[in-house]
Amino acid sequence: MFVLSSSLDEEKEKELVEKLTSVVTESGGEIVESTRWGKRRLAYQIREHVEGIYHYIIFMAPPDVPAKLRRTVRITEGFVRDILLDLTFADKSEAKRRAHLKEVEERRSLRAKARQEKADEEGNTYSDSRTDSNEAPNVEPTNTIENNETESEE
Repeated sequence: MFVLSSSLDEEKEKELVEKLTSVVTESGGEIVESTRWGKRRLAYQIREHVEGIYHYIIFMAPPDVPAKLRRTVRITEGFVRDILLDLTFADKSEAKRRAHLKEVEERRSLRAKARQEKADEEGNTYSDSRTDSNEAPNVEPTNTIENNETESEE
């Protein structure tokens, strides 16, 4: 994502966007998505700028491209702010999370199946507590005070 100066005309804005996309494509990369978010007020003043033109570009490229983009932004007038995020790790961590959740669910189902088989062998009925209602079990409470009093009277 990058922010351009709000004082740029449309022609200069398109030229700067094209400059960045050409850095990516000429280095063997591919532009996946390029979106103009438009002119917006900045959260805080950056140098003399209080507004900027926001652009968002998603690309796939070799590892040396981010350094080339940073250099281009630094030496070219018109750029107010930029940020580059490597989303490959985000994809990997999401895939890891999904794989972990799948493993956990498989272990749960194996344990439930083992409990069911054990209950069948013993002739008992088995119910998974996660599928039952949340009612408390019907257990008679023991009154320990009365039991202690009757023992002391004897």
